[in-house]
Amino acid sequence: MNSGKLLTGLLLGVAAGATIAILFAPAKGSETRKRIADKKDNLVDTIADTFNQVSTAITDTYQKLKAHAEEFIGETEKKVIDLEEKTKNSFS
Repeated sequence: MNSGKLLTGLLLGVAAGATIAILFAPAKGSETRKRIADKKDNLVDTIADTFNQVSTAITDTYQKLKAHAEEFIGETEKKVIDLEEKTKNSFS
């Protein structure tokens, strides 16, 4: 048995065990449903927060790269103009 199948089986077993434990816990059905809903809400909030953090990091990185590219292009244009002037002066 390869390790991927073993890990998959282990994770599925843990998930099934957790689900069974919640469903057979000595709590009212309404309490169990509330706990499941709360866990879902927490997971959704965590995913949304992570997405926002990643999105902000990507936007910041893009803005920095754009600024560096614009600066590089400006410097390169200046060097080309200077080289053009030097070339014209050397043939005059």
